[in-house]
Amino acid sequence: MNDEGIPIMLDKERHLRVTEEGMGKFYDITGESLLECFNFSEMNEHEIIASVWACLVWEDEKLTLEDVGFLLDVNRLAEFTRSYKPR
Repeated sequence: MNDEGIPIMLDKERHLRVTEEGMGKFYDITGESLLECFNFSEMNEHEIIASVWACLVWEDEKLTLEDVGFLLDVNRLAEFTRSYKPR
């Protein structure tokens, strides 16, 4: 993943990026490791929203879980799951 993150179109173009801070925030909310949770077929809706939020919060510290919940729809969620490929 490059330093600018992976682009995803939500309300505007945003950039997904896994950071230490985002991983910590995800853990605080879910009690799970972000890197171990990227099996989307086993994640519930809350975990999916939290994972997207955790990958976006580096770019916009004011972005909330609720914001991400409203921004995501089925098409954008499919784009997110295709965009993130653990290495």
